[in-house]
This record gives sequence, C-alpha cells and structure tokens, in this order.
Amino acid sequence: MNSGFKLWVPILVSSVLALSLAPSAKADTVYSFTGQPFTTFSGIIGTPGSDKFACPPICSLTGSFTIASPLGGNLTLQAINPSHFGFTDGLFRIGNTDHGLFVSSFDVGTDATGTINAWLISFGQQFPFGDRTFDTSESGDMSSFAPVGGPTGQASNNSPGTWTTPEPSSLLLLAGGLTGLVGLRRKRMSR
Repeated sequence: MNSGFKLWVPILVSSVLALSLAPSAKADTVYSFTGQPFTTFSGIIGTPGSDKFACPPICSLTGSFTIASPLGGNLTLQAINPSHFGFTDGLFRIGNTDHGLFVSSFDVGTDATGTINAWLISFGQQFPFGDRTFDTSESGDMSSFAPVGGPTGQASNNSPGTWTTPEPSSLLLLAGGLTGLVGLRRKRMSR
C-alpha cells in the first residue's frame, strides 16, 4: 500500500465521522443597506431640547437585516421576518431588540439573481417623550421624530440606497477547507 493512500484513508474516515456527528451548521444570510445622505431637514429631530439635526459630517440611513437563508430570485414585494435587524441614521440606532420597538412594514422584492430591487421598510421606537421612526424604500429614506405635544421633525432624501448581495458564509468556509486540503496534498507530494 503506498504512503499517500495510508495518509488519506484516516483523514477521509475521520472527516466523514466528524460531519455525520456534528450538529448542522446554520448559515444565516445578512443583507446590508447603505442609504444616500439626507438632503432635506425640517423641524426638530435631534434629541429633545435640540433645535436641529446635528449630524456628524454626513448622515444617512444605514443598516442590515439577517434571515435564515438567501432570498430567492424574482420575488414580488413581500413581508419577511428577519431574525435580527438594526439601522442607524447617523445619530440614533433602532434594532429588533430595542424596548418600545414597532414595525409597520418589512417588505422586500428581488430581481432574477436574488438582489433586492424593491423594498418598503418602516419601523420605530416609542419613548415617553415621543416616537422615532426610520423609513426606507426605493424612493428614498427618512428619519423622523414626533415629540409628545410638538411638531414632527424629519431628515430625508429622494434617492434610493443600495443593498449588498451576500456571499453565504458556508460557501466561503467550504472553499477555504478545500483550498487547505489541496495545499496539504501538494506539500506531501513534493516531498
């Protein structure tokens, strides 16, 4: 029996055994959103008592959501239920674990490749002093604050943001493992 065969048999047997006994891996898919900078500001939308939206250099709506598997192709606008999401307008963050969270809509649509091309996402957070809301769609983004007993303030734009199409982490892990096995084999063959 040659030495290469003696080396690969134990590796193959242990790999099959490890894969059969290991719990199944859950490869969640994360979609990330980058909005355009806000261009229109009205009213008071900063912290209570402030008189303007005091942004860092540029404020825009950005964030992500996580689902169990990639979105399919050619989906019409439909509701999804992400396991996690979080967005920020540059000053405030709202996520699915926040107290006082409300979700009005979380709808997405995709093109033939599964890339998000239509969306209507609206959610917010209720505070004793008012409600903060984030809205995004392919028509633009908005961050608003409706204080109790006061006028609503808004920061918005009329330009669509962009979504990144994820690379499933399980495929990256598989590619890395196969590359390592090929490298190991080449190293052993060169001896």
